[in-house]
Amino acid sequence: MIAAASPASAARIGGGTLEPVGPTPFVPGVWRAKVRYVHPHSNPDGTYSTYSYIDITADSQTYCEGQLASLTNSPGVSVVTWCWFDAF
Repeated sequence: MIAAASPASAARIGGGTLEPVGPTPFVPGVWRAKVRYVHPHSNPDGTYSTYSYIDITADSQTYCEGQLASLTNSPGVSVVTWCWFDAF
């Protein structure tokens, strides 16, 4: 007969006890990213482009990535710098 072990009675691999993990220390700062918009123009001499940039500043990585995803769904938009944390 084979006995099944429940998670409560299962032994931890490596022995010892699990200690609670303390909170992650707060580091003040913001998340930043930058996107570039391409503005094509036509004139009698041909086509040329101008560019404008948008700086994203967010309180969380999730919000920064959401803003970046929203902006890059537009035509002519590319990422210059992906979300990165700028500590104060």
